[in-house]
This record gives sequence, C-alpha cells and structure tokens, in this order.
Amino acid sequence: MKYKRDITTIDEIRNLDPETLNHVLSEIGYDPSAGDFFFIKSDQNKVHIIENVDPENRSVIFYNDGKAINVDETLPLFSAGTLIQIIGVHQSVDLRDMKGSWLMIFDDRKIIESEEGELLVSFLWRALQILVAEKILE
Repeated sequence: MKYKRDITTIDEIRNLDPETLNHVLSEIGYDPSAGDFFFIKSDQNKVHIIENVDPENRSVIFYNDGKAINVDETLPLFSAGTLIQIIGVHQSVDLRDMKGSWLMIFDDRKIIESEEGELLVSFLWRALQILVAEKILE
C-alpha cells in the first residue's frame, strides 16, 4: 500500500522551536545511524540519507557517496516505523486505526487522537511531542 508520505517533512521538524526539538531528541536518545533521513540546517531544501557514521567519532556522519558532516549541522527526519519504535521503547501504547483516523492509548486511560486527515507519520510525530512535553516517556 502506498501512503501519501511516510516520513516527517522538513517543515514539521523546522517548525518546532529549537529548545523543544532539542528536548525531544534528548529524551528519545537520538543517535544517528545508517539509513536515517536528515536535512542540513543551512540547506533545508534537500533530504539526505546517512550512509555511515564514523566509528571513531559518532558526531560525524557520511552521506552522498562519502561526504562528511557534523551531526550538529543537521536535523533528523523520522519515518512512521521509526516513530512507532521510539514511542514503543519508552512507553507501552496501543495504536489503533479508526476508519482513516488514528488513536493512541497509553497508561490504559490517556488518549491522543489524530486530527482530521492527519497522516500517520504526522500524528506519531505530534504524539511523541505530547508524550515528551507531558513527561510521559519512561
């Protein structure tokens, strides 16, 4: 099945204020690895894929046939699958499809609902931000 998109957009990441974004990345323990998507802060028009991470210095990543860049100069993009894994590592959740909309239940009582027409990846990104803001991640 083909979805409209399965990765967060540059705008979804960029529109989050830097302090909140850094807090989310810190809370989830973001650690770049091969296959991850990212964009360069100074060139926000193109998505890149990490080809490799320097084993000696994990803050250096390689992309586009061996070009090197420091992780601090980049921002990550996340696929729906990656967001499900991130949330699942930190919190026991039940994700349900409700006729084209999404529902996330956690702590057997709290619910996050998707907005009308919201794609799964956008919903998961928003839900992760809520879980971090409300200090619900374990």
